[in-house]
Amino acid sequence: MSLFSVLDISGSGMNAQSVRLNTVSSNLANADAVSSSIDETYRARMPVFRAVMDEMTGKAESSQV
Repeated sequence: MSLFSVLDISGSGMNAQSVRLNTVSSNLANADAVSSSIDETYRARMPVFRAVMDEMTGKAESSQV
């Protein structure tokens, strides 16, 4: 395993955590949002992460968590 692949893995992990934290902060910021119609109401978002290796090898599952 080369140094660059180690840095890619750690960078990918930090990017995933950044997405997770931004999503949580957006959900918290909009928790008290009020709207006049159901279509405009804010809905909480949940990030879905998949393994990159599974996606590259075609082993990705269709189910989401």
